[in-house]
Amino acid sequence: MRKKILGKTGFEVSVIGFGGISIQSLGREEAVEVLEEAFRLGMNFFDTARCYTDSEEKMSCLSAYRGELYMATKTLARDAAGVRLDLEKSLAALDREGIDLYQLHNVSREEELEKVLAKGGSLEEARRAQDEGLVKEIGITSHNLDVSIKALDTGEFATLQVPLNIVERHYMDRGLVQRAAESDIGVIAMKPLGGGPLLPASYSLRFALESGSSVVIPGMRTLEEVRENAGVGEEPEPLRPGELAELERLAERLGSGFCRRCQYCLPCPEGIYIPQVFICVGTWRWGGQPERAKELYGRTVPVPASACIECGECEERCPYQLPIQEMLEEAAELLE
Repeated sequence: MRKKILGKTGFEVSVIGFGGISIQSLGREEAVEVLEEAFRLGMNFFDTARCYTDSEEKMSCLSAYRGELYMATKTLARDAAGVRLDLEKSLAALDREGIDLYQLHNVSREEELEKVLAKGGSLEEARRAQDEGLVKEIGITSHNLDVSIKALDTGEFATLQVPLNIVERHYMDRGLVQRAAESDIGVIAMKPLGGGPLLPASYSLRFALESGSSVVIPGMRTLEEVRENAGVGEEPEPLRPGELAELERLAERLGSGFCRRCQYCLPCPEGIYIPQVFICVGTWRWGGQPERAKELYGRTVPVPASACIECGECEERCPYQLPIQEMLEEAAELLE
């Protein structure tokens, strides 16, 4: 696996790392098998979060390899007390005495950045934990370009995690990645496949690698995905013009109003598993398989999209500000 230095952290990380959001849906034995295969094939950067249900607990299987890999996790807390509580839970769940990279997560609105930076905010407590040796480096993640730029300009963070893919190439076009490199801030590329639809995976991973990021962290659920992604990291090749054109055509079809499966919209008060509904919609619209989409919907969506009561909670939590209520109504019309 090729390696790069993750900015001022000095961490020598594999160019393909492991995004831990996807293993939530796996049983523990399956998750352990996938994680250990990723490590065996050279991935040494593993990213998870306190809010990823049991992802941290499953990643505790890697505690035996302390010193051989870098573990990153995240907190959604915006105040000192919340950070301390999350950190203690993360250390216990991961079975570690310290976290290599502790990230303030999903800071995607200006008022959230202000809370993070304020006295008594999450950064202050993360610094205290760093002084105590519980955290080596502190990073920030965001789904908003303008907020990402402001976070970068503070000079407070060692790393910046942002979505980098053919749809969200504005992070590169507006110079964020280049500016981060000039400031020795490590860039972690999340959502390189846009939550799934930006296929083939090898094209999108290579696109993200060419962006100037230090490490790309796709989610992986199967051994086949791990092996395919690891192969890209072993011999990354520049995209050929025809391959780039194929990605650009796909991006044009998708637009920006699609679900990235980040699951921040959950839980739905009515029990609708919103990301799965949109996977079924994508199977129809982008995959061109209407019968398969209906079958998948009937089998994997126990609470239908039509059960939405338009409370709006999901839209408040969505980092992409998607019109989820409207999208659920369209899904019901299409699939029910």
